[in-house]
Amino acid sequence: MANHFLLRDDKSSTGFDWDQAYGAKVVYDHFSKAPGLRVVKSLVTSLYRIDVFERVEADAPVVAAEVRHAGIDCELHHSLSRYIVWNGAVARRREVENELTWELPVLTYHRVAEDCDPSLRQWCVRPDAFEKQMRLLRSHGFHAVTSATLAEARRKSRPLPGRPILITFDDGYLDTATTAWPILQSSDFFPEIFIVTDLVGTDASWDAALAKPAALMDWDMIRKLHCEGASFGSHLATHTPATFLTSKDLLDEALRSRLALVQNLRTRVHSIAAPYGLIDERFVQVCRLAGYDIGFSCNNQFADTRSFGFNMPRIEVNGHWDIGQFACSLKRSDGRTR
Repeated sequence: MANHFLLRDDKSSTGFDWDQAYGAKVVYDHFSKAPGLRVVKSLVTSLYRIDVFERVEADAPVVAAEVRHAGIDCELHHSLSRYIVWNGAVARRREVENELTWELPVLTYHRVAEDCDPSLRQWCVRPDAFEKQMRLLRSHGFHAVTSATLAEARRKSRPLPGRPILITFDDGYLDTATTAWPILQSSDFFPEIFIVTDLVGTDASWDAALAKPAALMDWDMIRKLHCEGASFGSHLATHTPATFLTSKDLLDEALRSRLALVQNLRTRVHSIAAPYGLIDERFVQVCRLAGYDIGFSCNNQFADTRSFGFNMPRIEVNGHWDIGQFACSLKRSDGRTR
């Protein structure tokens, strides 16, 4: 018989987070204790086990089974891997779905890449570190939401269910699509990406003073990610800090950027993130005039849907952090990890 490991059977080990009654652990325990059956050999991986049994007489001597352990030596498609919680869980999503909260962490990333210049490492998370971060979120029962979710909750004056998290990426770097997106899909998360619309398909020229600018996504790639489940918002049109623009130019960029996203994605655009997190009162007024529902800065605090506006705080994930520092960033002021 062949059976997969189920998270609900043993939350301390890797398993599929499917809502089934039992998985490989329970099945094996029952059959291995059944009168008249004896385990002959077993193949055990982190995701499943295959066991061969034989019929024996009740008084047959106990014989140790041949057990072989093996790794998973194939690439798992995200349609399957999104259900796997690696190395166990503190809480399954289903176990916390009745929790209610007004507050949530909004994470900010820029690049996820291996080849970042050291001068830009603060804004660049290595892929293996990013994967560990997503797995930690999954193991604590977090689920992804979008700014549209927050806007809807605000309109209805309702708290959010479960353990929500908004995962954002600024600028629209190409490696957001090629490197971060597959990891997010495999962990059953999706991002909201803020695009510098005038520079789509070019490079991050604002980094030129420190290192060679990295490539940005083009519209074909943006549309592809949108069709696959990613959300998009504005990062203004030219990446110029809002506080450096005249009121006329700021309004022009906010409108031009939103229009470009609407025309290319054929969907409503709810959100805008201020380049460099620099916000003044003009930015707030302009965003409202330009038709946005929600705006983001940085500020490294939890966002509160009861204090809704165009200066919603985000937690900027530092490329130098280890997994412990990342976990600490998810702790609220009262010390709880939420």
